[in-house]
Amino acid sequence: MSQEYLNTSYCHIHFDEDIQAVVIEWFGSPKSENFRSACMLAINALQDHNTSKVLTDNSRAVIFKREDQQWLNEEWLPQAEKAGYRASATITKKDPFVKFAVDNILKGRDQSKFLNKRFESREEAVSWLKSLDV
Repeated sequence: MSQEYLNTSYCHIHFDEDIQAVVIEWFGSPKSENFRSACMLAINALQDHNTSKVLTDNSRAVIFKREDQQWLNEEWLPQAEKAGYRASATITKKDPFVKFAVDNILKGRDQSKFLNKRFESREEAVSWLKSLDV
């Protein structure tokens, strides 16, 4: 069972009760305002469900703008942390540019506060999130 927060051509956000995580699926390359408003909805979902886990599926995404990557680490992350965010499983495709962008985002996170792991399959990401007690 899941609760939907957003379902558009560029992003789908829902809470997945089975893994107790907010799931964010990106499609293509959203405009900055769409990217940022979707990210803020993810914070609402974290708070609504009192969860600390996020599954981000970038397997159908195109590289995010550098400014949006910076905004994510500098603006969004502190707010998400206050909302309880502690663990992130990120699914990427084999596109080296998307992997580079994801790594760039993840390296800006304090590893003493966050668990981050990148996967190439949804099954592996889900299994890892289910194994966490955060």
